[in-house]
Amino acid sequence: MYRIVFLAMVAVALVSIGFGCSIPRAPISTMLYADVQDGMLANAGEIPATLKTGEATATSILSITTGDASIDAARKAGQIKKIYYVDYHSKCILGVWATTTTKVYGE
Repeated sequence: MYRIVFLAMVAVALVSIGFGCSIPRAPISTMLYADVQDGMLANAGEIPATLKTGEATATSILSITTGDASIDAARKAGQIKKIYYVDYHSKCILGVWATTTTKVYGE
């Protein structure tokens, strides 16, 4: 009985290490649940009242990741020539599903 419990604990530990939330730009990370928003880049100049926005997303399911969440991809999606600031939003649930969205603001 103890052997089965021990093996189950080892299996859970290995799965947690292999499939833990891996949020590359998060100020904090966790293996259970993460929903983090933060700024990445800001221009020191004056920001106009109306801005264009562009978004780019990468998604991971069971450690298979696809997408392009780069600043350049978000810039192109919003047809932005001059970037004023960049935000991101990362979310991860039990290491099974994760997504990172980069949002660029500019003109």
